[in-house]
Amino acid sequence: MSPKVLKDEAFEVILSNNRLMADLATVMDVNLFSMPVMIQRKSKKFMELPALSLIAEEMKCKPEELLTDSDSKISA
Repeated sequence: MSPKVLKDEAFEVILSNNRLMADLATVMDVNLFSMPVMIQRKSKKFMELPALSLIAEEMKCKPEELLTDSDSKISA
């Protein structure tokens, strides 16, 4: 079973929504100014439940719907 990764659409939503980015920085306990680098590197911290729940709420879906197999991202 391949590891799960956060879908690219989730990172796009985070980048386009400053309030969400600020809320994520708070729950992830990171500096807001480090968020763009974390998004660019697709940090695994976004997959932790508090962050994943905020993203899912913004995208109006379930947290598990934001995850995909890493193999499918490579082949796509």
